Amino acid sequence: MEGFSKTNRSKLSIAAMTWILVVLMIFSSLISVAAETSEENKTTTMVFIIDSSTYVVNGEPIVMDVSPAIIENRTMLPIRYAAEPLGADIEWDGVERKATISLDEVKLELWIGESNALINGETVPIDADNANVKPLIVSNRTMLPLRFVTENLGCDIEWDGVERKATITKAGSTADTGEIPDIKLPGIDPSDIKFPGETPEPDEDTGKIPDVKLPSIDLGDIKLPGQISDIVKLPEDSEYEIFKINDTAYYENYYGTVLTVDTGMLTASDATYQWGVTNTKDMSLQYFTFFLKPEGKYEYFCADFYIDSSAKADLVMNIRKETKDGMVLKSLTLKPGETLKDVSIDITGVNKLCIESELRINHGTVKKIIVGQPVFMNNKI
Repeated sequence: MEGFSKTNRSKLSIAAMTWILVVLMIFSSLISVAAETSEENKTTTMVFIIDSSTYVVNGEPIVMDVSPAIIENRTMLPIRYAAEPLGADIEWDGVERKATISLDEVKLELWIGESNALINGETVPIDADNANVKPLIVSNRTMLPLRFVTENLGCDIEWDGVERKATITKAGSTADTGEIPDIKLPGIDPSDIKFPGETPEPDEDTGKIPDVKLPSIDLGDIKLPGQISDIVKLPEDSEYEIFKINDTAYYENYYGTVLTVDTGMLTASDATYQWGVTNTKDMSLQYFTFFLKPEGKYEYFCADFYIDSSAKADLVMNIRKETKDGMVLKSLTLKPGETLKDVSIDITGVNKLCIESELRINHGTVKKIIVGQPVFMNNKI
């Protein structure tokens, strides 16, 4: 009897331990499912500020290597900074110069320099109101229109024109309630507890809880790119404050020009500019004219001026006060294939600058004119 009693106690101890293990496994599964459900329902909020290389994701600041910019009155930015926090996959095809963004059931395909995109295989305009809104490459980064991409990924976007700030919000799936789903726990009968060495019947349910796989995160995938300054770099002892003109709020086309940060469009014989005003197609017998708007806030204007060697004659370019026929503040003579560096003029009290030139028959067909990296400047107080 004593031997039988010891065996019984041993079996009961094993049964108790097995029960505890089963309960722990069930609660572990519940916790895993709860964590996955919570992650799926998480709301993602991102805040981008124009010309700032730092943005915020769910309250955490993150550094970008290219700042958002306004081009053609639309916010453009390296789209991976908006797409990756949403969990989207991004692919780049260097041959086709195509970016593909995929999230859930949505697949977006956009091509550099193309005003149309594909949404799940269907061709749509990126901006129905402005065909000049196109993906660009700036500083080796693909810049895509923020609103088009994020709205088609199911986000809400709010624009604050005063702070020049875009807030992107992506809520969790509306089909989820945020509650932990019911999980049927198997009823456990003491007779179902198998002791070591015992084998269940062939068709018997062992009550084994299936493996629950959690998404893995490779910390090596998290990269903090080097920050690029948002303003023109000056020596530490510079006596000027600089405001770079890369925002269409300070630019107005009159004829034949575009303000851009596409470095592919801003390559001169001796320099490549990060932003500037140029033409989009070959020019002949036409104006190259645009306005800049210092609005009386700045003391100086400065830029490089370039015309390529396709021009058959020198080109006169005037910088006028307020209107196309206003007082000439400075007259420049551009020689084919040469650059006038660091041209600066006093614009104290000027609300509007008109930079104008006229291509005549003696100039032939001109392929490229660039006003490179224009800036407004003030003396430091």
